[in-house]
Amino acid sequence: MRGVLIEDESGPVIPEDIAEEIGECSIYIGIFGRRKSDWTFREYREARARDLPLLVYQVTRRGRLRARTPGRRSEVQKFLDQEARSRGVRIRQYSSEDALEDAVLGDIAIEVAKLVTEAARVRKTIHKGLVL
Repeated sequence: MRGVLIEDESGPVIPEDIAEEIGECSIYIGIFGRRKSDWTFREYREARARDLPLLVYQVTRRGRLRARTPGRRSEVQKFLDQEARSRGVRIRQYSSEDALEDAVLGDIAIEVAKLVTEAARVRKTIHKGLVL
């Protein structure tokens, strides 16, 4: 398993770089903070377009998980509402990095188990087809 970190990218988004990296992924883990990142937004859209399992997290300052006033939403909040929540993607919110880390590790384990089970079913189906 290999992780790809795009967090430190700046400047103009290079779609080909994102497409190449996402093309090698089996699971997308998106960690959104308070600041808008065109790289992260593009990365999420690419992963969704490729129908990858999406694990999406939002990290905010302690005690301020979500603005309740619609007119005061950040660009990140607007993006998550329009691109993820409206399509049924679950966004888990955390105010501490320790809790986030535990959640991400647990969620990765669950998603990997699902992928292994799916691969086993496919192999079993293929094997049955060859035997018949």
